[in-house]
Amino acid sequence: MAHQQPRFSVRQRRFGLMPRIPFVPPMPGSQNHNRFQAPPAQNPPVEKRKLPPRAQNENRGGKKKKNQPNEKLDKMHKDLKEILSKVQNDNGIIALMKYIQPTQQETYEILDKVTDDLRSVLLRCFPYFDIHPFGSAVTGLLLKDSDLDFYVRIPDQMLQNLEQVLKDVEKNLWRSRLFTKIIKIPRARVPLLKFLHTGCNVYCDVNFTNSMGIHSSGFIQHLIQFDYRIYPLMMVVKFWATTHELSGTGRITNYCLVMMVIFFLQTLPVNPLLPPVDVFQRHVPMLEVCGWNVAFNRNLKQQVLNMARLEKLLKEFFEFLSTYDYENYMMCPLFGKSYKKEDFSQAVEPPPEFKLYRKYVQNFPEDTFPNLKPLCVQDPFELKMNIGASCSPKHLNKFIACAHFAASIFRDADLNQENLSETLMRLFFENELKVPLMKNPQKGTQNITQSMPGIDAKNLLTITLMPSKSELKMLKEIVQKNNINTMDAIKEINKYWVDSMGKFVVLMLKEIYEMTISVENQAGNSKNSSDYPKVFLSSTEINVWSGRTSIKTDPAHLVEAEIAETNRLKETIQPADPLKFSLILNTNSMYEYLQVSCIDRLMVRNNLRDFHKHFVENVRSLVNGYLQNDRIKSNAMGINSKEV
Repeated sequence: MAHQQPRFSVRQRRFGLMPRIPFVPPMPGSQNHNRFQAPPAQNPPVEKRKLPPRAQNENRGGKKKKNQPNEKLDKMHKDLKEILSKVQNDNGIIALMKYIQPTQQETYEILDKVTDDLRSVLLRCFPYFDIHPFGSAVTGLLLKDSDLDFYVRIPDQMLQNLEQVLKDVEKNLWRSRLFTKIIKIPRARVPLLKFLHTGCNVYCDVNFTNSMGIHSSGFIQHLIQFDYRIYPLMMVVKFWATTHELSGTGRITNYCLVMMVIFFLQTLPVNPLLPPVDVFQRHVPMLEVCGWNVAFNRNLKQQVLNMARLEKLLKEFFEFLSTYDYENYMMCPLFGKSYKKEDFSQAVEPPPEFKLYRKYVQNFPEDTFPNLKPLCVQDPFELKMNIGASCSPKHLNKFIACAHFAASIFRDADLNQENLSETLMRLFFENELKVPLMKNPQKGTQNITQSMPGIDAKNLLTITLMPSKSELKMLKEIVQKNNINTMDAIKEINKYWVDSMGKFVVLMLKEIYEMTISVENQAGNSKNSSDYPKVFLSSTEINVWSGRTSIKTDPAHLVEAEIAETNRLKETIQPADPLKFSLILNTNSMYEYLQVSCIDRLMVRNNLRDFHKHFVENVRSLVNGYLQNDRIKSNAMGINSKEV
């Protein structure tokens, strides 16, 4: 009879009630220590099963379609507005945390389930191993859509053929049908596997070579308990970067964002909230991992003299981000100060306080700190590591612009004594505005491409209004009757038409679409005209453009009929999704057209698109009636060409 391998229950495997080979974990005594060693045994062959074609297409690839509405962001906006509108000022942060984070119980359940399923797969690949979660699931900074990070320690001899290890694990992940969307990245600085856990619908990253994340996560977890303001500060910054698409793969990593927050708190000009990492490492035995010191004092206490409120810290943090000299300096959380990038070039000796780094450079002169990257943030433990290296120059410019706009939001909140909940809504869902000016416009042109931080082409809708021949003839008559005899009569005629159309567009939004209009302080930026562009902030809480009945009347009474239809709808409709956008009226030096642009400020894209469609379909039919009424008034009173 063939010898059968012993089988162990889930309880035995989880609690270690089985034969095990001694194995020193990377972080002894850690609360997050999660180890498992299976007895060396040959696993029975598993029949290879192919996914059906549809599942293969869904799981293995396929590019995301462009210009799709961000339904997730739209829902998030609606939910948060409802939640934050019901809480008092100081409770806004608490309500926000409850919405954007899973509960502690949910985190534990997901982590246990994913770890158990991953363990069942790894049993087929290795004679023994350790699984160590790290990252946001350990630090407490987990968002609902955050990834889970794992370090799996395997026998050293197996690391000599790491590509084969990744290949075997990938194969068994597919076989298990517990994971999908599996991507192998063997050429990265830290080779890893990325995949989706089908049961919990959570993405995971697993690496087999770098345990530094375990120690940095433990340090961040400790800092969060150092002062009660650090945790909400980090969470707000992390969520802000998520809503504006500033963080993630190929951008600024969440770990880098957290370290930038730590560095900011270390470098406050008056009463820093955190000491440098170097202070935590004094008077404790060195714990060396790959030549770097990862030890820190968990019992260090510091008298807190900085009593600034969270709002003030947020404002100062965004001001810090928007004014930092990224070109010449790098952030160093180890010593809590900035260093010139050139101090870490290969031809220059590092500063004397970097003893471990100097020693490392002597042994590995080709592996120095990558100081030429646009964003340089030095890892406080692995000193050769620039954790901001993934940020491109273009993305850094976007990041700085968004930080500058975020700082202005908090400055406005101070001046207007704005509620914290309202400030948070603006922080997460408003975008910086840059005035577009299209060259050689064509009538009815829409969706011009414009570079704006946090805004893509889907959020910018434009129509260019140009006068018809009959309108120009009518305007010429008005100008002549009012004795405008200048050398530039054509320009005067065009200007009157543009001013009239500008007034009409604002009137249309106020009277027909029930919008609140206020002037934004960004007018007069056009190179071609002294009084354009005109920039307005438009907003409404009700939808009066959907479900309108078609009105048939003579042009002179069309505007009044549309206003009456709006009043009828106001009595019957329910409050709908909010709409908030910047209205920009622009033209050229000869006033040959009026360019009307709408830039979404809340990123609820379907609302803006539906409104703009109705606006474009009806604006031309209303123009004629408006001008006829204006001609009657101007015959009696003369031209009134004051600003809109």
